[in-house]
Amino acid sequence: MRINWTDASTNEDGFLVYRVLGSTQTLVPGCSTTTPNLTQCTDTGLTPGTYYQYYVYAWNNDGNTYPGTYLLTRAPDSKPF
Repeated sequence: MRINWTDASTNEDGFLVYRVLGSTQTLVPGCSTTTPNLTQCTDTGLTPGTYYQYYVYAWNNDGNTYPGTYLLTRAPDSKPF
């Protein structure tokens, strides 16, 4: 599933993207990067029809993490055979 957000930061060194399911938070591989100005990434291995929450945080090498974007999305249902 593709995750999109707006880059409102001006001095970020990258982003941290967390997937939340119930009480479990997972750093999304390939989405949490050292790429500034990133505005999208892809999360894989999701269960079809399940609702997921995401938090996207901008960070920089000065040790600052900026308030993030909150997203709620539903993984698409499986296609019938």
